[in-house]
Amino acid sequence: MLPKSPPWRHCPLLVPLLLLVLLPLTSPSDLPADRPPPAAIGRFGNRVVAARRGVVATDDGRCSWIGRNVLRRGGNAVDAAVAAAFCLGVVSSASSGIGGGAFMIVRMASGEAQAFDMREVAPIKASQNMYAGNASLKSSGPLSIAVPGELAGLYEAWKRHGRLPWKRLVLPSVFLAGKGYKLSKYLHFQMTQISQSILADRGLAGVYATESGSRLKRPGEICRNRKLAVTLAKIAFNGVREFYNGSIGRELVRDVERLGGILTVEDLARYRVRVREPVSAEIMGMKLIGMPPPSSGGAAMFMADQTGRWNQIDDHGTSHVSIVDGERNAVAMTSTVNYYFGARILSPSTGIVLNNEMDDFSIPSNNGTGGGNADVPPPAPTNFVRPGKRPLSSMAPTIVLEVS
Repeated sequence: MLPKSPPWRHCPLLVPLLLLVLLPLTSPSDLPADRPPPAAIGRFGNRVVAARRGVVATDDGRCSWIGRNVLRRGGNAVDAAVAAAFCLGVVSSASSGIGGGAFMIVRMASGEAQAFDMREVAPIKASQNMYAGNASLKSSGPLSIAVPGELAGLYEAWKRHGRLPWKRLVLPSVFLAGKGYKLSKYLHFQMTQISQSILADRGLAGVYATESGSRLKRPGEICRNRKLAVTLAKIAFNGVREFYNGSIGRELVRDVERLGGILTVEDLARYRVRVREPVSAEIMGMKLIGMPPPSSGGAAMFMADQTGRWNQIDDHGTSHVSIVDGERNAVAMTSTVNYYFGARILSPSTGIVLNNEMDDFSIPSNNGTGGGNADVPPPAPTNFVRPGKRPLSSMAPTIVLEVS
């Protein structure tokens, strides 16, 4: 169940006006004032760290910093994961964000473990043959957009396990989006892979291109997404209903409809997170805890004892968060908008980058579809499009424990 709306949600101008007043005057307490947090790591550099009171690992050092500060302020691993996920949706928006979906494994120190399935689902108007004649429509553009689930899942995990107030976990990302952040090398690399798509989309170009729109911004230049800042501020103060049953959702749907998409406000209102028992296995003296279907958690465990003999390849995967707090509560979360910048659409009204998760469905036949791509799965009836259905996924967040 989503929370009841607070009374101020009926004053839609209040939060944006407060935000515009606060942004020029205030810097978030969750971002250090003495020196900037480390920029993106991953394939452009990495570090090995050890700690006694908790560890936060994300795609971008700024988000790890925010997660760490949540732990320092009395939050637990779930609180830190929520805050870090919101941050990644701002500074690593090519890979994740509230316009996409995720899988999260939570293992509390008590031994309780839960799998949060916040995977996107097919819209109500979707059908098995909707891409007949042009399979490329499922890989980008308005018809590739599935119903986002990450935000609902973050709230559900926080509601069950979080300690700190919800708004304290969201506000650092409000300031990042509104005041601006330095473009990381890795986000710039992702941008260069689809540069023409970014320049062609009004929303994406407004954030990631220069003011003239002639070129992409370069590493170290400032990106601002003020529309996303207002969206996140509404979510911080009014809750997730503003997205699934309120003004954010209505604006988002209007943007998609103008482009020819089929997402509806009913799709958003119907979305539900699935919370289930994780799958588990003991391998080589370790206990692995992972996601059940539609995740590939079972397949990942099957392969776990084989991977040691292979060299690791350069990783171009999606976004991931791993956190352990001082009490030994642990979270593993993999989030995505699928391809770089998902559907290659940023909602100009909300600042949200939208997923292209419909591409993870199979289609009855690739013959004569015209414009198919190499990533289209072979026909698999169990993965055909159906309204409200979750597509299969290769994502498999996993927590590894010593059996002893």
